[in-house]
Amino acid sequence: MNLSIRTRLTAWFTAVLFCGMVILCVLLLWGLRRSINFTTDRELQGKLVSVTEMMQSSMPNLPTAELQDEFGEQSPPGGDLIQVRSAEGDLIFQSPALQQFPPDLVNMASGQPGFHDLPFGDKAFRVLTEKVNVGGRMYVVQVIADVSEFTELLRKFIWLALFLVPLTVLMASAGGYWLSNRALSPVSEIIQKARSINATNLSSRLDLPDNKDELHELSATLNEMLDRIELSFTKVQQFSSDASHELRTPIALMRTTAELALNKDRDIEAYRDALHQILQESERTSGLIEDLLSLARSGTSSQLSMQSTDLAAIIRKCCMKIAPLAAENNIDSSLAINGSPALIQGNPESLERLLLIVLDNAIKYSHSPGRIITKIEQNGTFINVVVEDSGIGIAEGDIPRIFERFYRADKARSRDSGGAGLGLSIAKWIAEMHRAEISVVSKLGLGSSFRIQFPQDHLH
Repeated sequence: MNLSIRTRLTAWFTAVLFCGMVILCVLLLWGLRRSINFTTDRELQGKLVSVTEMMQSSMPNLPTAELQDEFGEQSPPGGDLIQVRSAEGDLIFQSPALQQFPPDLVNMASGQPGFHDLPFGDKAFRVLTEKVNVGGRMYVVQVIADVSEFTELLRKFIWLALFLVPLTVLMASAGGYWLSNRALSPVSEIIQKARSINATNLSSRLDLPDNKDELHELSATLNEMLDRIELSFTKVQQFSSDASHELRTPIALMRTTAELALNKDRDIEAYRDALHQILQESERTSGLIEDLLSLARSGTSSQLSMQSTDLAAIIRKCCMKIAPLAAENNIDSSLAINGSPALIQGNPESLERLLLIVLDNAIKYSHSPGRIITKIEQNGTFINVVVEDSGIGIAEGDIPRIFERFYRADKARSRDSGGAGLGLSIAKWIAEMHRAEISVVSKLGLGSSFRIQFPQDHLH
């Protein structure tokens, strides 16, 4: 059974209050009864002492026949309820006040030594029975107290508790439900506001309560979550839009080229040219799809498999791979590294791709003739991989955005160079997966310098 929070809070509050009041009433009833018995017992003990002293001083050696007269003369006057029996059970004395009660009360009062409660009709009595030795003779002395008024007081207390406890619990439950409803009303507002937020109004935010309490913290946390969702949603929308735009152009070119080639009969060279154009666009599209898949993986929580890797060896391998491309573009590519290894914990394949992206970028945007210098700097705290080129450089306003997906500093050169604006985004992701930082220093017309800095905890 699904119950609302306010209903469960009220139920728990009612149960706790009811149990607490019942326990309180039981303790009060026990305390009152104990106090009444204590007071009554002290009074009965005082009377017993008085009767015992009188018997021991006035009638130690009298025969049983004369004891009754003597006891009647010496007994305390007034309405005390006192009776004395011999050890054999014969009644020796009974106070006049006690004689007013039926004989059944006298018979019920006889019993074992100690205190006893004696209910009798609408009356209630407390009896103290004690054996007393007077002149070598054993007597059973009983003093009785009428506690009917106290019993009636306890009875009224019980009836009052039976009436007030349910009434108090009912009123407190109603008040508790009202208070819980009032306290949780901001939660209902948060729920309604949260339900109204969807993909069309992700910019909406929850109102923050004035009090700096848990609800204020909840609303602030939800707003922060909505900020992250909106940012992610915007990036996904932008990514989808840019990806579809980038894929639309090469697919349209391949389709148009194929349609033109099939539109009428052509010679073999024309077909070869058409197939060559389609192949080029296919290669560009394959590279673009591979980059898109890499970026899609970068948005997940998947981690790269790390191992001890010699960064210097990877740099040499990458420089060897791009050497033919550099030579083709009349670019001088050189290495400035010593023979010592540069060990880090990394993924060799990903690191190789990172360096190839940076080197390929340097070749694409360098003048002919030009130069590229790749070097490693180790200072005991970091390992820095630096790639410097003599290319066209990057405008100062574009530097903060060059690592964004699909961003191109020069919109006019991208298709000629085969770029889609994804390479540096992938490079940044790979660097972040290695807890490294990639940055660039550049000026228009003076070339660029890319630096990848690996922290000390990757050194071995």
